[in-house]
Amino acid sequence: ATLFPTMVFAKHMLPKFGVPDNEVLPSKIDSWYTAVIAGDPVFAKVHDEILGALGQWDAKGRWDKMLLAGLRDDEPGTIFDKIVSKDIPATIVKEDSKILAFKDINPAAPAHVLVIPKDRNDLSSVRKSSPDHIEILGRLL
Repeated sequence: ATLFPTMVFAKHMLPKFGVPDNEVLPSKIDSWYTAVIAGDPVFAKVHDEILGALGQWDAKGRWDKMLLAGLRDDEPGTIFDKIVSKDIPATIVKEDSKILAFKDINPAAPAHVLVIPKDRNDLSSVRKSSPDHIEILGRLL
C-alpha cells in the first residue's frame, strides 16, 4: 500500500519518457493496481488526488523542459551521429558506452582528437546543455 502513490506517479510519468503503458508496471502488480482502484474507495480517492495534482502540473507545463517528458530532440542528425552509428568511418582512439573519441580528418595539431557523446540526448551543441548534461560534459572533458 505504501508503494501505491509511487505506482500512480509511475503510470502517469513513464509513458512521457517513451515507456509503453503496458510495460510501466509488471503484469501482476498492474492487475493488483487496477483491482485496488476499482475495489477500494480510499485507494480510488488517493489515486484521483494524485492524478489531479499531476494533471495540474501537466497544465502548467511542468514537464515541458524535461528531456523526453515534454522536450524532444528535434534537431536533424549530424555528421557526428553518423560517426557514432558507424555510417561514416573514423579512426577511433577511445570508445566506451558513453563517449567516442576519434582523430580529426583535418587536424589543426599533431594530436587532434574529437570526443563526443554516443547518446546525443538533446546535446546537439554546447549551447543546448543543461544541468541534465553535467555527467556527460564532465566525461567529455
